[in-house]
Amino acid sequence: MVSAIEQYSAKTLRQRAFAFDGTVVGIETRVDSKLPDGDQERSWVTFQVHRWFRGGTADEVPIWFDGRREFGLDPGVRLLVSGQPRWGGAPLDNPIAWPGGFTRPWDEGTADEWAAAFDA
Repeated sequence: MVSAIEQYSAKTLRQRAFAFDGTVVGIETRVDSKLPDGDQERSWVTFQVHRWFRGGTADEVPIWFDGRREFGLDPGVRLLVSGQPRWGGAPLDNPIAWPGGFTRPWDEGTADEWAAAFDA
């Protein structure tokens, strides 16, 4: 797990364990019992994946998503999502989307930049 806050760039994006282009198909509230008492409820968001850049191959992937309000997250919203396993492990073990530019609204130009970053 990274201890310092990283600035978004192509270089730091490539360091994420997973990254994909996806559309929200479902949102639940779940409890992560590893978080402190009283602060365990988080959004668990399922995405239909249009393209994997790193970390997976499935057509759908559920992930923890703490920035729900930031994106007006509703079914049908398309995002570029990258992140890490929340508690360590394989890329999609308790995966959590990273904020601060590492997850962002989809647009064709940025999707092309992400593809180039991961192909580098």
